Amino acid sequence: MSKPAAGLIAAVLCVAVSAYASDPWKDKDPQSWDEKDVQKILQDSPWSHKVQFGMTIVSRPPGSVTRTGSAAHPETSADNGRPGIGTGVAGTSVNAPSVENGPRTDYTISWISARTIREAQARRRELVGVSPDVARKDLANPPDAYEVMVASSDMSALARQTEDQLKAHSYLVLKDEKTKIAPSHIRIQKDPIGAPSAIVFVFEKKGANGEPVIPHKEKGGQFVTELGKTPLKTSFDFSKMRDKQGLDL
Repeated sequence: MSKPAAGLIAAVLCVAVSAYASDPWKDKDPQSWDEKDVQKILQDSPWSHKVQFGMTIVSRPPGSVTRTGSAAHPETSADNGRPGIGTGVAGTSVNAPSVENGPRTDYTISWISARTIREAQARRRELVGVSPDVARKDLANPPDAYEVMVASSDMSALARQTEDQLKAHSYLVLKDEKTKIAPSHIRIQKDPIGAPSAIVFVFEKKGANGEPVIPHKEKGGQFVTELGKTPLKTSFDFSKMRDKQGLDL
């Protein structure tokens, strides 16, 4: 085999191994996860997504004059037909509005009823010195419902809503079935000083007819909760949410 060919194969194998190794839930035992592995699972994995939420502010420079376009060309300036900037009355500048990003908040949306997430939470407790017996005791009692958690360092936007409002404006939408699933209830988690730190949305695994609300062959779903008129949302790909036992929701 020529040296260039051997080098190319080695490079491909190196990339493949590196990509595979970057997903600790695929081949590493949970007891061998380090803090970096745990961080990835809890914040950047098929079960956890970071979502940025904020508002866009449209502003105009001080002293600018707003001009409307003609009926035939509404997108242009009434003075010179150029979009965005022209000459106003008595030479006053006509400036297009500037678009600026307002305050934004980072949220993490996680499917916390999944075995992988619960294993990562237990492993994190172990890494800070909690004995394995105590850190892992909850793993023997898996949740009897699906749970999706929204967490942030600033939960004020969601915390302004009542529990009934949060329930009424939050749901899961299945990709294939197009079914909209409402939460049965929610739990608000608080930090040591009593401020909201996370909200858990609980979805029953079976409907009133006794059938699973998420069919086994379903490919994915989108979680949505509305902050005012703007939704905070993320999509989950069920085909990637798998561990050694299979589908992990």
